[in-house]
Amino acid sequence: MPEKRLFTTSVTEKSATDLEGVGTLRWKNDYLYRWVKNSTGDDAVVGDLVTYQPTKGSSFYEEVIQPVTATLNHLAGVWTSAPEDGQYGWIMVKGYYASVQIWATDTTQAVGLIMVPQNAQDYGKSAANFLASVAQTVASNAAVSVQLPVAYVELLETVATTTAQTVAAGCKVNCIAV
Repeated sequence: MPEKRLFTTSVTEKSATDLEGVGTLRWKNDYLYRWVKNSTGDDAVVGDLVTYQPTKGSSFYEEVIQPVTATLNHLAGVWTSAPEDGQYGWIMVKGYYASVQIWATDTTQAVGLIMVPQNAQDYGKSAANFLASVAQTVASNAAVSVQLPVAYVELLETVATTTAQTVAAGCKVNCIAV
């Protein structure tokens, strides 16, 4: 018989104290969430991307920060609650989320575009340039070993803007392979 776990908070709530056990995973329908501490230095915004800190060792899955160069390969998920800095809340690590913050260019971005975190930003940006350079490298040198992002968000709706800006868009979140 599977273990039944009762949770104190909903996936949109925050707390000044660790009510759920930091790092706890929670399945709700087809969605997976993680209870984490906000160590971004700012109040969280629902829909923003956050990353884990690789220097945290055994507490790797407990605290999240705003993406920086050293953490771009450690995408944690998307805020579903809005804890203040130092507080606790939920991030989505797997499933569909309707309001992920992404960087929309002044051209149409199509369904299926892979979005990855950006240095010092809370939004995802197209991995197209990264993936295109990888394809060229592999084509010119078959011996090249390439590590593609294992945690990402995938755009599930077309986004068309006339200016480059941050927008909320429906995305598939997949951050469980980190």
